[in-house]
Amino acid sequence: MSEQPALLALRCLQCNTPVPAQPDEVAWVCATCQTGLLLDETNGLTKFAFHFADGIKGTGRPVWVAQGKVALDRTSRNLLGKDGDAERFWDAPRQFIIPAWSCGVDELVDLAIGWLQTPIGLKAGPAASFLPVTLRPEDARPVAEYVIVGIEALRKDQLRKVEFILDLGEPELWVLP
Repeated sequence: MSEQPALLALRCLQCNTPVPAQPDEVAWVCATCQTGLLLDETNGLTKFAFHFADGIKGTGRPVWVAQGKVALDRTSRNLLGKDGDAERFWDAPRQFIIPAWSCGVDELVDLAIGWLQTPIGLKAGPAASFLPVTLRPEDARPVAEYVIVGIEALRKDQLRKVEFILDLGEPELWVLP
């Protein structure tokens, strides 16, 4: 007879308050002691730092933020891309901001590309309510890779091939307005 997976009630690691976890949620802030919690597939429930941006009115939007450096190798069908735009863009370290709430793939990619092309300043503010966190930190990397390909595909030089190496730092969880 095979064992059924057991459902365990999640409790805050700091004060033992029950965590009102919903399906697909992976991170919470304890309502009693404000401890940040992350459900890790390997280590179970762990303490985790949440950062709140200034200016949140109402419900904030959780995102994964990581610094990344991209080494790019691309070829195109014409010379329009030979002016070095792509190389100049990726030459500097970039701040990848990946939505961590449930949204469609198109919205997720559009927001991530927009935030990468027009960086936002992250200034700490007070804690606030936020949408459920449903994207795990380890999923930020494949999304960042998809965003790199998306940015390169949008260039007007008829991209033929793109290869890159992404050196991505450890994602931090921020809640944005």
